[in-house]
Amino acid sequence: MEAAVYLENAVQAVNYLKNTAGRIFIATGSKEAAAFACFADRACIRVYDSPESIEKCSKCGFTDIISGKGPFSEYENLRDFAGCDILVTKDSGKAGGFGEKISAAKKLGMQIIVIERPKEEGYDVNKAWGLILLLRET
Repeated sequence: MEAAVYLENAVQAVNYLKNTAGRIFIATGSKEAAAFACFADRACIRVYDSPESIEKCSKCGFTDIISGKGPFSEYENLRDFAGCDILVTKDSGKAGGFGEKISAAKKLGMQIIVIERPKEEGYDVNKAWGLILLLRET
């Protein structure tokens, strides 16, 4: 199995998937459902367990929808990913069960596509403290 493919956003993931075959497991949540709707006929999507999330995915054409409250264990991921060839997930970090998703996908021999976290903007601690001191002087 090749290493994971890291992409910046869902649009890049969709473009990448256009050149693939096989069943896709989408673990990016309902916010990205519309972006992946073109693959609804060959995908399973897992979303937060709410009527709104399920309805949103249904409106996008998904019929294979798994809902639940994560983070999911490796065992739950193995169960949910069964029969799929490609995993699309966000880099959700430890709190989002990212490691468990990747481990399960590797055990199943799945191709892994990771949507990276958005680049954070802002100030580091030293710059923020400097701004606070500067504002205190005025």
